[in-house]
Amino acid sequence: MANAFLKSETIAATSLGLLERELVLANLVWSNAGFDFTGAKADSVTVRIPAQLNAREYDWRNDRSSDIVLDELAEDSLTVQLNKDIYSAVAVTDEELTLDIRDFGTQVLQPQVNAVAKAIDAGVANMIETATYSVPAIVVDEKDPFPAFNDARAALNKNEVPTNDRTLLIGADVETALLKSGRLNDVSKLRDRSIVNLFAGFNVMTDPVGGGKNPTKRLVRAVKLDMPTPSKPPADK
Repeated sequence: MANAFLKSETIAATSLGLLERELVLANLVWSNAGFDFTGAKADSVTVRIPAQLNAREYDWRNDRSSDIVLDELAEDSLTVQLNKDIYSAVAVTDEELTLDIRDFGTQVLQPQVNAVAKAIDAGVANMIETATYSVPAIVVDEKDPFPAFNDARAALNKNEVPTNDRTLLIGADVETALLKSGRLNDVSKLRDRSIVNLFAGFNVMTDPVGGGKNPTKRLVRAVKLDMPTPSKPPADK
């Protein structure tokens, strides 16, 4: 199977942009490419989660007969396992490399990197969609989605999720409903082979909820929004 590189008398150096979906999901989750999985059991690493404590109050100006209560630190952990080998492979002949390819990075490597990036983005999307959330999905009103966003914000606040770096992730249908609502009117993507691959793993961050030695762990750092199937525009007559 041969590659199809465009050839003609003259080809403009500038080309049209790729018809690609915008890759944003992988940038919204915590990632670390510095993990050393070498020799790790089950190809997994454990991420340390700091211990959480609640402050206590000592009676003001008491007679000091009561002992202070000593709490125990209990760190938590999250396991991330490498279970995907994502790659893009393209066969490039000597003739193509010599006569047909003007810019290897643009014509060969960039499409490969884009393919791998899309696969990573799809993996993150699947993790988000299939995760079990602590808070039931909040229904988004197609006519005015904004109240649902406020409800999601309130749920995160009650679970003491830090306000910094919060992101509202919405799809095309919710975006359309939001724009139509008018809420944003005032605000002002021989044969050599070229192979790109990486190992990847995905997991959902859960935190202990409640007290005790074995608290239940739930996903509280995110809230799921759900909008019923949007109404279809009237068909052209």
